[in-house]
Amino acid sequence: MYLKKRRFLSDINKEMNEEVQQLEKSIGLPTGYYSKILSEDDWSFIIKLSALFEAVATEALSTKIGDSRINESVSYLDYANQKSGKIVFLKKMDVINTEQFNFLKKLAELRNKLVHTISSTNFSFNNYIEDFNSNQKDNFVKTFGHGVKQELNIAGQSFSRKSFTLENPKIAIWLTAHEILACIHADYSTHAQVEQLKTKYWDALVKKLAKDT
Repeated sequence: MYLKKRRFLSDINKEMNEEVQQLEKSIGLPTGYYSKILSEDDWSFIIKLSALFEAVATEALSTKIGDSRINESVSYLDYANQKSGKIVFLKKMDVINTEQFNFLKKLAELRNKLVHTISSTNFSFNNYIEDFNSNQKDNFVKTFGHGVKQELNIAGQSFSRKSFTLENPKIAIWLTAHEILACIHADYSTHAQVEQLKTKYWDALVKKLAKDT
C-alpha cells in the first residue's frame, strides 16, 4: 500500500523538529530544505541527501574537535573511507551509533554507484528493490528503515516497518535520515554549548585571578 507523498509530506512537516531546523541554519541551508528533498526524483534525492550528510559530518567533526585551525583540513577528509572517513570518526567519537553508521555507509555506496553511470539518472527505488531476494529485502529494511516504527498507522493505513519500508522506500530513508540528522545536531550543538560555557568560565576565572593579584 503506497502512500500519497504530498499528503504524507504535509503531515511530517508539522512534526519537523527544531534540531533539523537548527542544523539547516548551522550549515547555511534555507529553512525547509530537508523537507523539500523528499519531492525530488529518486536519483536527485540520493545525491542531495548524501551531500547534506557530508556537510553535516564536516560541521560535526569540526565542532567536536574544537579547533578552528583544522576546519579546512577536516573538510577535505574522505566521507566514507573505511579506515579514515568522516563517518568513521563520527562513530569512534560516539556521535553516531552502529545502525546510523551502517545507514550512512550504505547510502554513500548507493550514491557512488548512481553518480558514476549516466543511465542511473533514471534510478527508481521501486525498480531497485523489485529484483531483491528475501535476504536483500531484509537487509534493506534493517539498514534504511531502522528509523521507522515497528508498527505505525498513517492516515488510517496500518504498516509494519518492513511493509512500509519496502512499499515506500524513499519516505522510509527520509524518516531514518531525519532521525540521524537530529541526533548528530543534538550531539555537536550540545558539545559546542558546553565548550562555550567552559571558555566563559575560564575567561571569568582568569580575569578574577588577574584582579586579585
